[in-house]
Amino acid sequence: MSNETSIRDLNRQLRQLEDECAHLRKYADISSVLLSIARAVSTATSLSEFYRTIHHALQPVVHVKNFAIGLIDEKKDHLYFPYIHDEQDHYYLVRNISNPKSKGLALTVLRSGRPLFITRDEILSLNIESKGEPASVWIGTPLFVKEKVIGLMVIQDYSEEPQLTLDDVAIMVTVSDHVALAIERKMNEEALHESEAKHRDILDNIIEGYYEVDLRGNMTFFNSALCRILGYTEDELLNLNNRAYMGKESHRVVFRAFNQVYQTGERVKAFECPMLRKNGEEFFAELSVSLIRSRKSRRVGFRGIVRDISERKKAEEEKKRMEAQLQYAMKMESIGTLAGGIAHNFNNLLMAIRGYTELMMFDLSPDHPHFKMLRNIDKQVTSGSRLTSQLIGYAREGKYEVRPVDLNHLVHETVDTFAMTRKEIRIHYGLMDGLPGIIADQGQIEQVLMNLCVNAADAMPHGGDLFFRTEVTGHESIGGESYEPKAGRYVCLTVEDTGTGMDSTILTHIFEPFFTTKDVSRGTGLGLASTYGIVKAHGGYINVSSEPCKGTVFTLYFPLAREPVPVKEKKAPQLIVGQETVLFVDDDPSLMSLGSDILALMGYHPLVAGNGYDALKIYEENMDDIGLVILDMIMPEMGGGEVYDRLKLINPRVKVLLSSGYSIDGQAKDIMDRGCNGFIQKPFDITAISHKIREILDE
Repeated sequence: MSNETSIRDLNRQLRQLEDECAHLRKYADISSVLLSIARAVSTATSLSEFYRTIHHALQPVVHVKNFAIGLIDEKKDHLYFPYIHDEQDHYYLVRNISNPKSKGLALTVLRSGRPLFITRDEILSLNIESKGEPASVWIGTPLFVKEKVIGLMVIQDYSEEPQLTLDDVAIMVTVSDHVALAIERKMNEEALHESEAKHRDILDNIIEGYYEVDLRGNMTFFNSALCRILGYTEDELLNLNNRAYMGKESHRVVFRAFNQVYQTGERVKAFECPMLRKNGEEFFAELSVSLIRSRKSRRVGFRGIVRDISERKKAEEEKKRMEAQLQYAMKMESIGTLAGGIAHNFNNLLMAIRGYTELMMFDLSPDHPHFKMLRNIDKQVTSGSRLTSQLIGYAREGKYEVRPVDLNHLVHETVDTFAMTRKEIRIHYGLMDGLPGIIADQGQIEQVLMNLCVNAADAMPHGGDLFFRTEVTGHESIGGESYEPKAGRYVCLTVEDTGTGMDSTILTHIFEPFFTTKDVSRGTGLGLASTYGIVKAHGGYINVSSEPCKGTVFTLYFPLAREPVPVKEKKAPQLIVGQETVLFVDDDPSLMSLGSDILALMGYHPLVAGNGYDALKIYEENMDDIGLVILDMIMPEMGGGEVYDRLKLINPRVKVLLSSGYSIDGQAKDIMDRGCNGFIQKPFDITAISHKIREILDE
């Protein structure tokens, strides 16, 4: 009896040990499952791989042939299944899960927050809509994170003799918390990776450079644009200190900005400073800086944007240059207009002086005691005329009679004459053989050459060398900060001296009228100003370069003439007389009287008019007798242009000689283009106008 009792006790203890061993093995298996899931959080490269790892990890402890994971999308109010491994695949998106009318086994688990073990018969009794035959056993286990349901795990068994039991529910409940935490962590990691990838993609696709540096200025994070801007590879730029791509002054500027941000915590939106590329090239950058804080609000570094503004800087400089060019052009234009007006009025005064002087000289013999004084007066008029020519030249009204001229010939003729008066200056020629002609007024170009010679001589008071060179060049070779040359071919004249030179301050003013560094007795300040105006009036350009004690170089460009330079025979000037009737029109009473006397001296029958209305009336009354009208261009009420047009209406064959204190440019050229027969510049001499009158009358 006692033996049997002992055997039963031993068997009972053995069974207890076996049960304990089975429980231990199950707990060991569950621990292995949890360990596999924990490892998968860090080793799985994607959520889908992670879900697959959970499925495989559960297989040793639960019959999970058919397994799914469902998760709640709170924003869309949906239940979706990111992982499904099922024989019949009955899982589908469940919409409006918060709607009480929505039904389903999964919703039952989510709403109750409790696991559900249900058989086929029970499923059928619930009249739940299904796409196929329901499982023999269905188990759903909620997934909790911080007492909040985030989804569920589902296992199903479709066999007639299902292997799933209530013990499997307990196992699923045991692992569910760990699975839920692991899923949330992995989802957060994936969301973080997606966010980082998204932001990285954004940073790599912006043209501005993005940077993050530590408190010492070492680069810790950046985008590809910054590599491109600075010229470094990613490996080279990582951990590189900002001193490597900044000069000393720029580093001080950046340090002050970083220190301001560090002290105040406020962002510095934009400041400019030069930076250096890897190849040493300097460029302008615009930077912004803000503070980087750790999770504990410790200041750990700086971040910001680097924008390459080199092109913008160039555009700003170009804008400033264009504005300066415009201001300079407006200044020169306004002064030129004033100078032209003064010259016109002064030429009218000189005309009266010259005219009456020459009339008196015609009545006197050369041995008369007053003849020499009158000749001196006429010489002074010539000097005054040169002064007005300079003013008109500056006003860009300097082309009188333009035609193809040989610049080499003018250089030799003018400079050789000048050299006779300044023997201490050595002249050097480097003139191009066969140089094409230029369209110009010979007298004006001679004046330009003489002005440059005088300017050079004044810069070499003790003698020196003066070089003249000519060549043909294209507009591409013409460089100037204040103009853009027109396309075409040009004759280039270079005048270089070895004089005292000029500093940058003087250079900015040398073309301004009345600006001079000479004593009042030695210069008017109009020489270079008129040179500038004459060159411009001929469609040319002038550049100057100089440094103190290194001499000065003037470079002049004139457009090429399309026609060859004509060979002109010189004739001795003599007074030409006539007997036709000539109408002289001028609003200046003294000039009107003078014109009448000059015409009478030459044998003509003079008629005079003091304004346009009188001129038209007199011409209409004497049209058959009047052979020529000498017409002043600038008159009040009705100008010479309008008078000319009305004369043409009265008689289309009327002959008109235009006269003005201005040059042939501007209004005069317009009248000439409309068919006017000729032009003469005041102050003219009697011989010159006699030739003009005869030339037109004989046409």
